[in-house]
Formats: sequence, C-alpha cells, structure tokens
Amino acid sequence: MNDKTDQLIASLAATATPQPPIRLRTLCARNIAAFTLYAGVMIAYLGVRPDLAVATSNPLFVLEILLLLALLMSAALSATLAAFPDRHQYDKLLWLPAVLLLALAGVLAAEFFTNTSAVVPLYHGLGCLNCMILCTLLPGTYLLISMRRLASTRPGFAGATALLASFSLAALAVRLEEPTDYMPHLIQWHYLPMLAVALIGIALGRMLLRW
Repeated sequence: MNDKTDQLIASLAATATPQPPIRLRTLCARNIAAFTLYAGVMIAYLGVRPDLAVATSNPLFVLEILLLLALLMSAALSATLAAFPDRHQYDKLLWLPAVLLLALAGVLAAEFFTNTSAVVPLYHGLGCLNCMILCTLLPGTYLLISMRRLASTRPGFAGATALLASFSLAALAVRLEEPTDYMPHLIQWHYLPMLAVALIGIALGRMLLRW
C-alpha cells in the first residue's frame, strides 16, 4: 500500500500542472464588482420608471432601494466566502445578508402601512416574476460556476446566498423600472419569491458545489 501511495504521489508531482493561488479578497472584489456592473446594465436595459423623481421623494422607497443594493452585494460576498473551506474568520460576515433581509422586511412593512398608492398593476404579477427569473439566470450561473472551482464546506449555504444575490439584483432592476408602489403586489411578486429562490439555491448548492 505504501509503495502504491508513494508511486501515486511521485506520478502526481511529475505530471500535475501548478495552479496559481486563488486570493479570497481578489475573488470577493471581482464578484461584487461583476454583480454591481450587471445591475447597472440591467437597469439601463429595462429603463427607469417615469415617476422616479416623485418616488425618490419618499425616504422609505430610497431606503428600500439602498437595502436591495446592499443585499445583492453582501449576498455575493457571503456566497464567495462560503465557498472557501477556511472561512471561520469570516463567520460574522456570512450572516450579513440575513440581517439586511430583516431590515428590508421592516421597511416593506412600514411602506405597506403608510403607502396609499392606488396604482394596481393589472397584468404585471407573473410578468414581473418571469422578468426577474430571467434576469437572475446569468449572474446566478456565473456565480455557481465560479464557486465550483473552490471547495465549499457549506454548499447549501453557498448556493442559497448565490441565488439570493442574483435575485436581489433582478428585484432591484425591476423595482426601479415598474411604475407602481402598490405594496401587496410588490410583496407577493417581487419579494416573497426570494424565499423560494433561496430554497432552490440550497438544493443546487448541495448538488453542484459538494466535493
């Protein structure tokens, strides 16, 4: 057995190609920058709502948008960190998306009880969801593929945060595009699907990111 092990080690040493080290900070910065850039591209492609100036006069709307932006960046960071086996020193950062989700839920609740918008989207419900799912596919695929190069010890968590980042990006772009502040519609079609997407991410992470 020892002879075979020694031969295998010698064979690997002779034939293996050295790989450059993957720097955690560089990869985190690259993923956050890629997601932020893609968000800008999607917002430019979809356009912005014609009443954006009026909408931004509402501090709760502005806070909602800022929390979505922070959520997509923190979830992309968390997904990248979770894909490294030696990430114990970043455990607190891993849960930043959960804190931001709670903050976002609080803002949505405040908007629900204070917003008097009567503009009810008659046909945008499923259309909004389909648009966000399509916007989620490219960044979600990119992040999952990039994480397959790593060695996650928490593949379910990594997959959940990867898709959460992608869906948050899509939700941000569609929220800025759709000219409605009718909160029942927004909660049902824009935000509740985040939970389902995160659950799907857990399943995908366990399938695609395990060793």
